Amino acid sequence: MLTKGILFVVLFMTLLSNSEVSDSLSEVSNLSPAPTIFTEEEFKVQNKAKNITIQIGDTRAEVEQQLGKHVDYYYHTNVYQYKGMSIHYKEGIVDGIVIDDAAANSKKYKTPSGIGYGSTI
Repeated sequence: MLTKGILFVVLFMTLLSNSEVSDSLSEVSNLSPAPTIFTEEEFKVQNKAKNITIQIGDTRAEVEQQLGKHVDYYYHTNVYQYKGMSIHYKEGIVDGIVIDDAAANSKKYKTPSGIGYGSTI
């Protein structure tokens, strides 16, 4: 086990010393920093074209008013699948939102600051 760990560290250090990786790391460090403070306002996704906004804290009724009835339900995880996203509820309140990358419209859902599926931030 120790030999594998040492080998992994050596390979990792070799990778870091590679000039291509070093150049990439330099380029990344020169980019403007990502926002570090997220407000409660960021914990929602919206599709402005369809006037849909789903946020942490919404009730299931509020979600289904905007997205329609769920298309699937996973009992053991309490996750409801809608077209384009999965929503987890705790006691009937949204506490998790997952954008489905396979959905054709998944890139239309973004946070108020424009972060969405495939964003680099």
